[in-house]
Amino acid sequence: MLSCDISSTIDSSRLVWVGHSCPTVGAESSLEREVRTKANLSNVVSFFICLSALLLTSACNQKSQPTEKAAPGVAPAKHYQLKGKVVSIDAQAQMVNVDSEAIPRFMDAMTMPYKVKPDSELDKLHPGDVVTADLLVQDEGARLEHVEVTGHSSPPNTK
Repeated sequence: MLSCDISSTIDSSRLVWVGHSCPTVGAESSLEREVRTKANLSNVVSFFICLSALLLTSACNQKSQPTEKAAPGVAPAKHYQLKGKVVSIDAQAQMVNVDSEAIPRFMDAMTMPYKVKPDSELDKLHPGDVVTADLLVQDEGARLEHVEVTGHSSPPNTK
């Protein structure tokens, strides 16, 4: 049988614990260990839930596929489909003026000069050609690629 010697003194009508010689006092009970273990497990689970939420949020905020790889510090090119009529060609500047239809989410219908890449595409164009092309817009400007002649009409009157 265990015996515990507890001595106390009276101080201002309160019982004050002075000392003990009980072998079980100060030892951690199995219930206390279980509570502490569950609290630690809860902290670990909470940490991993927060980490998962952070990773998921950062993955969702990234664009699924950039339109074109760009050098660091340069915005990737945006691609649009252009439809219009060739107004004039400036072979020396390697540019073509196109009277284009409105381009959704980019610009209204207007006549505008564009660089053409590759330069050899200019050779197949003539004023009055109805064309479609890929319009690439980037910080340094806009250019047409994959130009296809889809028809021919009379060139617009120039003033």
